Amino acid sequence: VYLVGYGRDATVLRSTLATEIITLTGDNCGLMDLTLDGVSSVADSVGLLSEQQDDILLRNVMVKRFETNIIMRGGARPRFDRLSLANGTYGARFQGDTAELRGMWWTGGVVSEHVTAGVWFEYVDQIVSHLTLAEVEFRDNLTDGLLLQGVRFAEFNDCRFDDNAR
Repeated sequence: VYLVGYGRDATVLRSTLATEIITLTGDNCGLMDLTLDGVSSVADSVGLLSEQQDDILLRNVMVKRFETNIIMRGGARPRFDRLSLANGTYGARFQGDTAELRGMWWTGGVVSEHVTAGVWFEYVDQIVSHLTLAEVEFRDNLTDGLLLQGVRFAEFNDCRFDDNAR
């Protein structure tokens, strides 16, 4: 199942709730051609949550202005094509939590203007491994553009890091 809009600038889903706005609850699902907008980064708000789902696809998606734009706990083979994240406390938290997170492929997009971390890959109690990011730009994050903790086999091809505090 895919939620598909008419384009990132044409389809904008807005929310001001302090909860998870979209939860992916099955394998082989995702979002395409839209923007999720948390409007004002309400405390405890999460734009997109995925727990232990495989083969998630996010294509031409912008997630912005949530406290945490994306949380992914475990899962295999997520694919992101032109995924952009902006203006949150965390852009994305990718965790090996309860299940391994492995085989990510992320091509294109911008991660910008986050307070604590643009993207945080974190071993909690399971492995985070085999990540490939290509042509992703990390810019203007107030602390870490990219934070890796306990990650194995990560590859970054033609990524850019501009004006991050660390």
